[in-house]
Amino acid sequence: MITPIDYTTYEKPSDFYKIKEGKQVIQIVSKGNIIDEYGMNTARGWIRISEEEAKTNPKYANIEPKKRFTWIINANGKIKILQCGMSLGNQIAMLGKQYGDPQEYEIEIDRTGLDKRTTYSVKKLGQAKENIDQKLVDSEKMFLMKKYFL
Repeated sequence: MITPIDYTTYEKPSDFYKIKEGKQVIQIVSKGNIIDEYGMNTARGWIRISEEEAKTNPKYANIEPKKRFTWIINANGKIKILQCGMSLGNQIAMLGKQYGDPQEYEIEIDRTGLDKRTTYSVKKLGQAKENIDQKLVDSEKMFLMKKYFL
């Protein structure tokens, strides 16, 4: 499919959902996962270390893994991967604990602040939209799972 570029709203294409500042509504379309991610901060940013290396190499003995929450979501009609840390992931998981499976309803995420001062708040909205093409969602989910996780 050929899509003309709208230069006023252009963003780099990605399979991952970027949470922008302000309110946005998502619908989770997969089961969630929590991944232990090992690594360390350096002058050049976060450097990942394999789990095996982190557990067997004595120089990494004191490194605790970060928790990375992962879901596949529908955001504005596009199927994307949502990966987030504890502050947002825990809130979404707590919605699930309080209201049941997050696939059954829409979620509003409100992001404020930048960098380390970023805060999130989440809120359960109404039931999940019924007018979604489930075949399309399922094929997009499978494509993303095979590309990144299988």
